[in-house]
Amino acid sequence: MPTRRVTFRLYPTNSQEQRLRWARAMHKELYNSALSNRKTQYQKFGNQVDY
Repeated sequence: MPTRRVTFRLYPTNSQEQRLRWARAMHKELYNSALSNRKTQYQKFGNQVDY
């Protein structure tokens, strides 16, 4: 059975758009910090960090 996909477009207000951009920026910072921590742990201590 094929999976159906629904596509829709958002039209946020200016304040909603600012909040979405802020959340995306925070997600980026969190991801990059976690990646940096994972690399540092492996390089310095030989530990593999996973979930």
